[in-house]
Amino acid sequence: MKPPRPHRIEESQRNARHRGDRSSQLRTAIDTLRLGLRSRLAVLGNRKREERLKQELAATRQAHIEQVTDLNRKAAAEIAAIRVAYSEQIQQRDQQIAALTEAATEGARQLQRQKETDYQLLMIHQNLLADFKDMEPEFLELYESCKAFTMTSIERLYSLYKSIEYLCRSGIPGDLAECGVWRGGSCMLMARVLLGHRETARRIFMYDTFAGHPRPDAEKDIDIWGNRAIDEWQRREASGTREWGFASLAETRADLISTGYPEDRLVFVEGMVEQTIPESAAERLALLRLDTDWYESARAALHHLYPRLVPGGILIIDDYGHYQGQRQAVDSYFREIGCTPLLHRIDYSCRVMVKPPAEATALKGSGWTCG
Repeated sequence: MKPPRPHRIEESQRNARHRGDRSSQLRTAIDTLRLGLRSRLAVLGNRKREERLKQELAATRQAHIEQVTDLNRKAAAEIAAIRVAYSEQIQQRDQQIAALTEAATEGARQLQRQKETDYQLLMIHQNLLADFKDMEPEFLELYESCKAFTMTSIERLYSLYKSIEYLCRSGIPGDLAECGVWRGGSCMLMARVLLGHRETARRIFMYDTFAGHPRPDAEKDIDIWGNRAIDEWQRREASGTREWGFASLAETRADLISTGYPEDRLVFVEGMVEQTIPESAAERLALLRLDTDWYESARAALHHLYPRLVPGGILIIDDYGHYQGQRQAVDSYFREIGCTPLLHRIDYSCRVMVKPPAEATALKGSGWTCG
């Protein structure tokens, strides 16, 4: 057999290389097509997922809209029902008021026909209608600034306001003192009134434990309704919440300083008044306000401070009508010194008096021996 010629060998080799190149090109083209198909499939898959997510989101949104609409519908129905119920109640109350008004009017007509008038009922009615319209705007402004810092009623605060005004206008000398201060609201009112009258030389003495109410007397310290103060005090002791009448010295001091009254004229005396007053009493007082509630402290305050109250000075007893102990302390003290004071009623609890002039002490047997 003849060996292949050289040129044929070369041609065969060229043909083989050509076929290899074509195979490689085909593989490359197939791979490119495959990658393109995969990309297109991925894009199609993403689009389908996006469409599915959009559909789910739209369905969720529609469901929420339906829920909110349903809730709004129910709420509107409930509100309408409440309005109807309250409107019926209001109508009933209006009818009752109208009936009572008519009955009262008819009663008044009958009294007029009988030429009789129930003036006590008339005064009660007028008092309710008047409310506090007779009070000066200046006081009402001061009241708004002090009311959050005191348990004292507006009637008592007004009496205190007029008392300080009287002292300033009458030239009654002396300092002011309060026994039982709490957060300092009454003394804040004193300070603001003094500032208004430009009388900042007077000192304001404030006596308090600044640790809450001390232990009351089980037999004497009973309120107007027969409740023993000791029971409430013990209940708080047992529960560990000794917050009855509590305000810290720092808090009360800050409250008083906020009034703008000279700080060196504010005297804070911390502790039981039975122990602190003998060592820290002012030389003379123009006003003494007792608000310690209990028998022992009221008696001690009167014993040490009332003699220092100048003639024409003001004594205010905050709980004379509320606590039997304070009433007993006041009454027994004035009996002992031979005095029958005029204790003017401010409200069910508070009493106020003006100390008689010095010359009145010479009128023996007249009751004017309160000097």
